[in-house]
Amino acid sequence: VLTPIAVQGESLRPTALAALDWFARNQDAVDVLCILRGGGSKTDLASFDDEQVAMAVAKHPLKVLIGIGHERDRSVLDEIATSLKTPTALAGYLADESYALLEQQQEATRRLERAVRMALDDARDSLRHSVARFERSVQRRLVEANRELDRAPDRLRRGTLSLLEQQTR
Repeated sequence: VLTPIAVQGESLRPTALAALDWFARNQDAVDVLCILRGGGSKTDLASFDDEQVAMAVAKHPLKVLIGIGHERDRSVLDEIATSLKTPTALAGYLADESYALLEQQQEATRRLERAVRMALDDARDSLRHSVARFERSVQRRLVEANRELDRAPDRLRRGTLSLLEQQTR
């Protein structure tokens, strides 16, 4: 999200304060706040020493990165925020951090994939054991049912003979 501000002179304070306020209200939309300006004379950069701007940066809810001027330039903002000295150095820092976060995300993805595979393997093994137990249980019940069926004709014959004897008496 780009918000242009005046980077020197009297307009710096109101535009910087308005931008800082906007970013504070919309802090969920961004990860870090960068204040950038290329080099210039000491008088051109003096506006970055403004007390109100410095207090707003110091109290800001977002991490604030400063890349103002050349290596030799120093402002109050460099003292109260994370100073990376130049816009180029700040861009390099952001690129390095982005790559590091990407690597962390990729490693977390690999760990999650391994954990999911292990959980699926465990669930598959558990299901196989459950199926095997179920098959053995069904097999036992079928064997018992077949025995009962095998005994049924004999019991039926004895029962029929017993009833016939009773009827005959």
